[in-house]
Amino acid sequence: MATDAGFWISQAAHSLAATSAAPMEVYGDWAPETEECWRIIKNLESTLEQFRLSPRFTISDDLKVGFFSTDHATQTDSSEILPLKELSLATQNLVQITKSLQVDFGFLKQLIQLRFEDRLKEESYRLFASLRDRIMTIEKHYQQNEESLRKCYNQQLADAIGTIKGMYQQYFEVEEEKTSLHDAMTVKMNILSKRLREKEEVIKELREELDQYEEYGFQKVDSFIKESSPLKTTLEKENLEFKMENERLLQVISELEEEIQLSVKENSVLEDEIISLKEIAEKDHKTIQKVNKQKEDLEMRRKYDAIVAKATREVPAVMQGEKIKQSVAKIEEEKRVLEHQIQVLTSKLEREKKKSESFHVLKNEMFTRHTLFRQFAVLADTSFNYVRVKPLFVQSKTNLATVTTSSTSVDHSSSVNIKYEDVGNNQISFPLSQQVRSEYLEEESRKEKQSTPQNTTESNTAAPE
Repeated sequence: MATDAGFWISQAAHSLAATSAAPMEVYGDWAPETEECWRIIKNLESTLEQFRLSPRFTISDDLKVGFFSTDHATQTDSSEILPLKELSLATQNLVQITKSLQVDFGFLKQLIQLRFEDRLKEESYRLFASLRDRIMTIEKHYQQNEESLRKCYNQQLADAIGTIKGMYQQYFEVEEEKTSLHDAMTVKMNILSKRLREKEEVIKELREELDQYEEYGFQKVDSFIKESSPLKTTLEKENLEFKMENERLLQVISELEEEIQLSVKENSVLEDEIISLKEIAEKDHKTIQKVNKQKEDLEMRRKYDAIVAKATREVPAVMQGEKIKQSVAKIEEEKRVLEHQIQVLTSKLEREKKKSESFHVLKNEMFTRHTLFRQFAVLADTSFNYVRVKPLFVQSKTNLATVTTSSTSVDHSSSVNIKYEDVGNNQISFPLSQQVRSEYLEEESRKEKQSTPQNTTESNTAAPE
């Protein structure tokens, strides 16, 4: 039984090797992993051949298998029997190898089909171009022949008309001189009859010439048509096929254009939403600024009330007149100092308001320029003769410094947006450096110190006393 199983397995291995050897030779480059599998198969074949050649001990047909070792009829070792597990594993490996080969062959088939289709498309386009050029040359040649024939016939007609006209004028003048003696009516009739006869003769001659030219020309045209008739049939078929392909491509293009229009509409809707969100954010920012200003005003009032209350508490209930006057003078000085500070703060707030308003105006202008530049870029890129000229626009340090102060006073988010200004008219702006900011802040601090009087320091020192 074991020998039969080995025989059939060896036959299956030989058949697999015979069927799959050729594709492995052809497609060895595509599947490098299959070489190891084929080595395993060759090793299995060599082992099977060894089993065939080396005769084993015959096992009796009366082999009994039971639950105990004493049930065996023969005394044979386990090494004499071919291990079935190894054979089953070998068959499983062979099945896996065949499946992987089938998958590889499927991929290769698809790849070859795609390459074949691409090659067919290239050849078809090439044939279409060559046939189209050939048809255009034939049409041009035919039109040139027609124009040359028409010019020849027109020239002949013009020459004949000129000769008839000259003969008519000469004959008419002679007959006028002769007919001065005869009756007018008879002479005119004779003259007209002669003219008609001459014209009829000329017309007959011209018709004969035209018939000759037409016969000669139509013979050439018929021969040309007969020669080009088989080409026309093939060309017409190919033209129909190419027309069908063109219609299909036009449909695809129309669908793509519709999708582009839908995407453009969606982009416009999203831009409108972005604009509305920006407007809402600006409104929120304005409300936050108002609330902050109100808080600052309340804090200033509280400080002023606290200072007044401290001053009133420190004054004793019973004091002399001079001390009362001195305390009142000190209080008045403190009031003046506080009023001056309030004026300075209000002026600063007004400046910040103006800066914030100018910043918002600039921001709106930046946004409008950016949107217009987008639209202009889309329209300009459609043309082929579009040349972009982008001049650089470098701002001065003073303008950059003003922008930085306004941005720091308003909000951190607005400062980030000011760093990169509008690119609407293809102009480039550079972000502010830290040195310029520090220099400008130092100059502002110096100006404030110079503007504030020296009494503020004295009042600040006297207040805690």
